[in-house]
Amino acid sequence: QELAETVLQSSGIATANGALSVCFDHHHHKFEIPRYCWCTPVNLRDGVVDALGGKTEEGGEASPLPIAVRVAFTEVLLKFDEGFTTRSTIGDLKAAVHERMREKAENVDDPVSDPLEVSRQRMFFGGRELRDKYTLAACGLKKNYVAQVTGKPTEAEQKAFIERYS
Repeated sequence: QELAETVLQSSGIATANGALSVCFDHHHHKFEIPRYCWCTPVNLRDGVVDALGGKTEEGGEASPLPIAVRVAFTEVLLKFDEGFTTRSTIGDLKAAVHERMREKAENVDDPVSDPLEVSRQRMFFGGRELRDKYTLAACGLKKNYVAQVTGKPTEAEQKAFIERYS
């Protein structure tokens, strides 16, 4: 509340009796500010909310997080029962997906044509793309949740697409 008062005062807006619900500008126009604008949010977990809406953790211990990743355009569902915690990043998960896909490509019984390089991966969960620097917990991934990964097309694939459809 103190920061909100400072912002208002620096903008030339005076508060009535120190309450943020009623304010006046330098022309003495009255403004009623809804409570949700100046109160601490009650619907957020502890931590910081970043510009994309992902929540980052403060403190606390990292707990194990079994997770699965579905690879688009294939029948592949990669399950990671160990090796990830709530503090692991999306970049860590992408590296593990690449390694697992590379292992599948080497396996004669289960051939996969594209090991999906980390730089080409786009990972999605909850209707939004996940950035490499965020933790799994910050993105809302919980035990046994499934994220979706797709591959950005290679330059050769982009060129072939343009030639075919132009």
